[in-house]
This record gives sequence, structure tokens and C-alpha cells, in this order.
Amino acid sequence: FKKINYDFKLLCTLLNGEFSLSIIHFKNNKLNKIYLASDPLCVRPLFYSYNKELKILAFSSLLIGLSNIN
Repeated sequence: FKKINYDFKLLCTLLNGEFSLSIIHFKNNKLNKIYLASDPLCVRPLFYSYNKELKILAFSSLLIGLSNIN
């Protein structure tokens, strides 16, 4: 596998328009990093929630999408 280097901040500045995005990076089949971003004006918001008891991280562009996490 090739090692991929990328600049997440640069990516977000190059994107033009309404967006919310996630990039999930795995290393050795384990979660390594999660990048979440939304457009500067939050036209497309990105909500997130973490449930410590269930050890679940969830994110959604709609707040109702997280209603069953907590």
C-alpha cells in the first residue's frame, strides 16, 4: 500500500460551496484518525455525538440522525 499524505485544512479551503464531509483513516485495521468538516458558513452542518457507555461516535448532517445515540 502507498502511504498517502494529505493536508485536510488545505482540502477544506480548496472546496467551494456547501459541504460537510468526513474522512476516516485506518491503520493496521484499526481506527487511527477521523476528520470532520463543514463549509465555513455551516450551510451544511455536521453534528456529532459520543456515547461513552456504548463507545459509539456518530455524526450526521441532520440533528435528528443522532436522536437515538444518547
